[in-house]
Amino acid sequence: MTEDQAKTKWCPKSMMVLVTNDENRHVISATSFNRMAKEGGIESYYPKGTNCITSDCMWWLWDTAPSNAATENAYADVGAVASGHCGAIK
Repeated sequence: MTEDQAKTKWCPKSMMVLVTNDENRHVISATSFNRMAKEGGIESYYPKGTNCITSDCMWWLWDTAPSNAATENAYADVGAVASGHCGAIK
């Protein structure tokens, strides 16, 4: 898949932190998560910050590696599209 396609997908390895403060802004608790339950707790959704970060991630593996191209746009000149996939999930 292309990087633009991957950026729309949820990453199960991503984590976000929810910090709860009291009235004086003292931290009461902090929880890390990558999905949140909707009201009722049956379905879940993922926050926008947990999407795939593609080639900025150490686990990203190129299928059509841009290593021999000066830029990703160089592939457009030869008709190929740079693509890859997540190496963390097999």
